Amino acid sequence: MEVCVIAKCTYKSETIMFSVSSESSMVDILKTLCLRFRGLQLGCFTLRYSVPSYPSCFLETDSDLDLMRTFLLISNEKTVDILVKDLCGISEYSGDFCVNKELMACEKGESSCSSTIEDRNEFLGRSKRASAKPLLSNEWETYIHHVGQKFDGGAEEFRLKLCKYALEV
Repeated sequence: MEVCVIAKCTYKSETIMFSVSSESSMVDILKTLCLRFRGLQLGCFTLRYSVPSYPSCFLETDSDLDLMRTFLLISNEKTVDILVKDLCGISEYSGDFCVNKELMACEKGESSCSSTIEDRNEFLGRSKRASAKPLLSNEWETYIHHVGQKFDGGAEEFRLKLCKYALEV
C-alpha cells in the first residue's frame, strides 16, 4: 500500500482534507480546491505549506509537490497544513485574466500557487498605553539628527541609547 500524506487546506474560515500521493499533480490539487471551496477561481490564489523549521514554503509546481511529500515522509509526518490565499482581491488579478494565466502556467508547470497564512486586518480596538509613563525611547527621538553624525560618548553612548529604544521605564 502506498503511503499518502493528508493535506489540510484552509481557505478563509473553511478547511478541507484530501490525500496526496505520488500520483497527485498540482493540476489535480488546484482543481480539487476550486471545486471544494466556493468562490475560489483557478489562477487567483496561491498555496503555502509549513514544515518544521520552514514555516512558509511555496507550493507552485509538481516538483514542489514531490519535494513536500518526500520531506514529510522522511520526517515521518502524516499531515501538512496548506494555506490558500485568494489573490483576486488584489488589483492586478481579475476574472478571466486569472483563469487564463493560471491555465497557461499549469500547462507549462509554472503555476503561481503557494501556501501561506491568510493576510487579514484584525480590529484591535483602541490601542492606548495603560499609563502615562514616559518611554526610555523619548530621548531617542531627538538623539539622531542626520547621517554621519558624531556622538559625544562615541559608540558606547550610541549603543546604550539604542538598547533603551522602545523600552518602558
